[in-house]
Amino acid sequence: MDILWPPHQCALSEKLNPPAAPVPEVPLKVALVAASRLIKVCVAQALEQLAISMFTIDNTADVYTRVRAEHPDVLLLQMDLPGLDIAQISRLIKATAETRNTFIAVLSTTAEVEKEALDAGASGFILFPFAENALAQLIAGSKVGRKKILLADDAKVIHEYIKIILKDEPYDLFHAYNGVEALALLPSVKPDLLITDLEMPEMGGYELCSRTKNHPDFSRIPVIISSTRGEGVEIDKGFDAGADDYLVKPVDGDELINKLRAMLYSEIKKQRDHLLVIDDSKVILSLVGNALELQGFRVTTAMRGDEGVRIAKSIKPALVITDCEMPGLNGRDVARELRAIPEFKYLPIIMLTAKEEQVEKAKARRAGVSDFVSKPFPAEKIIVIVERLIAEAKMLRERDAMMSYMSDAAIKQASDRARQGSDGKMTAYRDHAAILFSDVCGFTTMSETRSPEAIISLLNSYFDEMVQIIVQNKGTIDKFIGDAIMAIFYGKSAEENAYLAVKSGYEMILKLKEINAKKADDHEHVHIRIGINSGDVIFGDLGSRISRRDFTVIGDNVNTAQRLESKAPKDHVLISDSTYLLIKDQVEIERSENLNLKGKSNILLCHVLSRVLPAPTKQTG
Repeated sequence: MDILWPPHQCALSEKLNPPAAPVPEVPLKVALVAASRLIKVCVAQALEQLAISMFTIDNTADVYTRVRAEHPDVLLLQMDLPGLDIAQISRLIKATAETRNTFIAVLSTTAEVEKEALDAGASGFILFPFAENALAQLIAGSKVGRKKILLADDAKVIHEYIKIILKDEPYDLFHAYNGVEALALLPSVKPDLLITDLEMPEMGGYELCSRTKNHPDFSRIPVIISSTRGEGVEIDKGFDAGADDYLVKPVDGDELINKLRAMLYSEIKKQRDHLLVIDDSKVILSLVGNALELQGFRVTTAMRGDEGVRIAKSIKPALVITDCEMPGLNGRDVARELRAIPEFKYLPIIMLTAKEEQVEKAKARRAGVSDFVSKPFPAEKIIVIVERLIAEAKMLRERDAMMSYMSDAAIKQASDRARQGSDGKMTAYRDHAAILFSDVCGFTTMSETRSPEAIISLLNSYFDEMVQIIVQNKGTIDKFIGDAIMAIFYGKSAEENAYLAVKSGYEMILKLKEINAKKADDHEHVHIRIGINSGDVIFGDLGSRISRRDFTVIGDNVNTAQRLESKAPKDHVLISDSTYLLIKDQVEIERSENLNLKGKSNILLCHVLSRVLPAPTKQTG
């Protein structure tokens, strides 16, 4: 059905389209706390000219009590009054439901204290003596926080009843007595929320709601339907028309106030994630978008799949909701395009669908869809799924981030513990491994001549290249110790562990020479030493039993590898004899030396590596 807009395009008489009523002037009330008689007189005169009522609070100890009792719209506080703690008063007022929308402004004769006043919780500041229009501008600014509500109901008694309920709330109430009047008022009033009855002359609440939700300028206005009809079918019909909530008459005052506060003054709106909703139906966009915004989410919408993908690339949403069938790109196409973007690896994607066939869902899952919501659906169902998927995605991203700070061995150990359960005992076992230590030569001198940022950049660039070589050779980075790398090669035969460790060291030296050759300035060259040892080591949990622990390797063979690194010639690999004996047919040695290593009582035979030969090809029979 075509949506006719504005209302005079309908087959209705002109008398049903009265001109938009002017915005009513809502009387304001100001409370002044000041010791200076001059300030009191000047403020009183200025407010009198603005036709704004004022009362003074002379005892600073009574400020909070008087504000709670009399509900001023604006509280003016003179700075530096004895016994007046502006920060404490601000916290008390903003923490109390009936006063939290009071506009707090500080008045002072010193401009330098403005920042201090605002830091203490004030929302405005005015310098005394003030210019003629300064106070008027301050008062006008205080009304920004007030919300406009348009009430459409043919019963005058309802208008009076709602007015009484909201008399102490920060809302400006506008009145329409049928749907046609309400539509005519929308462009001028631009309400923050619409409350409508169902049965009204000329145009009822269902049509008013549907027209509002299908208009591009007003589709995001929350709509509450209020009616004596409380049957499920009527409520469902209201939500189908695009309503955001439904109240059964007689309306409970506290319930209405709570709903308005939740919809219009959510404290968490700017703190939650940015979501994207893609659907070619304006009603669905409005229903889903408003439901999510009420939960504090920021919501951006799109009516085509290609537009949604473009927006997603721009805003980087925390979650995407997409319709299944749309012109152009359908929901599966949207999911495929988003999944092809690396940064959307864990992006939750919800598909809205009227198809229940398992084969359709299987296709969507292969395209990257995370979950499904079948039409028609209540808004609450969407909220539950959104909250769950966002929480799961956050856990996956945190897991990936933590893995960057853990060795592969530690990750496996933690995974095994989580899967099998832990009794708190510390793991320890003995196994064979080859251990590689590398260290940058002259790092201390390099640090003294470079900025901290330059040093970190240099090390990270160096680590990226070296770690890639170790990982390609199936090694595990156990830890970084400043500029040093400790890697272990285990889980295979002793010969293969040793070969992969030595091959890694050899390739690291070659790679570094290649990098240095591209730098004309010798001062930018990086040089390293590498030591490798093989033998039995102890794998185990090291650390606190009740707090943080690390899964690592320790033992004499680990210490020997580190000592070998310290004795290695610059840009060379020094391997122990135990390592050499395991792979002597696969390496060439530049020279052999008997070395006295720190902490060792015996002289150890060590070998300076010259070249690594290709691994022998395994024969297949």
